Amino acid sequence: MKNRILTIAAATALGAALAPAGIAAAGPGDVFGSGITQTVHCMSDGVSVSGSRNTLTVVAHCDLLMVSGDSNVITTSYPIKNIVVTGRDNIIKCDGYYGTKVSDRGFGNVVKC
Repeated sequence: MKNRILTIAAATALGAALAPAGIAAAGPGDVFGSGITQTVHCMSDGVSVSGSRNTLTVVAHCDLLMVSGDSNVITTSYPIKNIVVTGRDNIIKCDGYYGTKVSDRGFGNVVKC
């Protein structure tokens, strides 16, 4: 049992050491770093973007995309039920589908869904 605990601890430490420095996430679908280019897999709770100057592609069906950061470019490739934007100068593009509920309470955002 002791060896198993040490193995799990070592694997966790290795994963943390190999993670890119610019990526900071509180949960599987949370992005709050800056200057990140990445594909984000939507989890059941949705995706939250509070970082800035990120280029993201959101994949998988999603209930909520919340953007409170600034100057992000976000492309979604699967349907998202609700998009809430409170940040500034974000660009959000939904590829090939419509019917998403959008609430834009920020400034200078472009949402094409």
